[in-house]
Amino acid sequence: MATEQYSIEDIKVFVDGVELDGLKELGITPKDKDNVKPIKDWADRTKGWAIKKNTDAEGSITLLMSAEANTHLMEIAESKRPVQVVIVSENVEQTRWSKITIDQCHFFLPEVKPDPEEPKLTWEFIGTNYKKE
Repeated sequence: MATEQYSIEDIKVFVDGVELDGLKELGITPKDKDNVKPIKDWADRTKGWAIKKNTDAEGSITLLMSAEANTHLMEIAESKRPVQVVIVSENVEQTRWSKITIDQCHFFLPEVKPDPEEPKLTWEFIGTNYKKE
C-alpha cells in the first residue's frame, strides 16, 4: 500500500469539538495488524486465519509550545475523559479523503520536543471506532 503524502496545511484537526492551533505534525495508526491471528492445528501448523474487525487506532498530535490548544489538551489528558478526534481535509484531491473520525480517545500527558526554532509538545492518544470517509 502506498504511503499517503499531503501537507499539514491540507487538514484541520478538532479534539472534543475544538480546532487545534499551532499544528506541526499528525500521525494516526489504525491497529489492524493485531486483528489477524493464525489458527493452529495439534501439530502447531497454521491451518487458517482468524480475522476480527477491530477499529482501534492510536495517534499523536504535535503542537508548537506556544499554541493555545495545549491548555485544552492538558485539561483532557488530566481529566482522563474520552473525547472524539476529527481530522477534516481542506484539499480532498491531495488527501483522497474528506474526514477521519476516532471516538473514545484518551490523551496522555505530552512529550516535549526541543527544537531550535520553537519547542513542541507531542500529545499521544488511543481511541476506537476509526472511520475514514
